[in-house]
Amino acid sequence: MNGRRNCAAVKASALQRARKELADDLKVRSALQFAFYEQWQALRRLLREQDSHRGRRRHLWSTTTAADVWMHRDLFRLNENLESDGGFRSAS
Repeated sequence: MNGRRNCAAVKASALQRARKELADDLKVRSALQFAFYEQWQALRRLLREQDSHRGRRRHLWSTTTAADVWMHRDLFRLNENLESDGGFRSAS
């Protein structure tokens, strides 16, 4: 049992040390992630607003070289050359 406690104490101190050493980097990354999220939400709101005025819905999609397209080809409308016609398959 003493060995397990010692191991847990070593892990806890290593975590504390890592938190201190990486604190500034984590703050920067968190700020960047927050800024990206805010910009993404603003873009989505803008597109939703524009589309509601035009009575249509806009889709954002990946290029056909994206990993999501290659891994989940069944979800995308692709021709025989695996080129996209610009959309997703309908759920029905």
